[in-house]
Amino acid sequence: MLLRAPAHCTGLSHEGRDYPVAANGLIEVEDHLAPFFLAHGFLLSPGAERPRSPPPGGNMPDIDALNRRELFALLREKGVRVRPPITNDALREAARRAANEEAREA
Repeated sequence: MLLRAPAHCTGLSHEGRDYPVAANGLIEVEDHLAPFFLAHGFLLSPGAERPRSPPPGGNMPDIDALNRRELFALLREKGVRVRPPITNDALREAARRAANEEAREA
């Protein structure tokens, strides 16, 4: 997926892998990583489709295994707004509610 990097950003590292930003400000990442990059201020490049949420009950990550940064990214992907200060337990509860709502809608 093609994303536009925030101003003055030259790259990002995720899980030990470096993702350099091209001179035109664009960066290509795997589709499943897009929510993490979007959580750090990256934007969809013009013409790119917003990453789709996994099917309900399908690829939902283990919420208890997610770290704080991943919880924020997941909630942002689901359209749930949360603001610090917030505990990790409250983030996990919000993620569980979002997963339950998604399963009910399916």
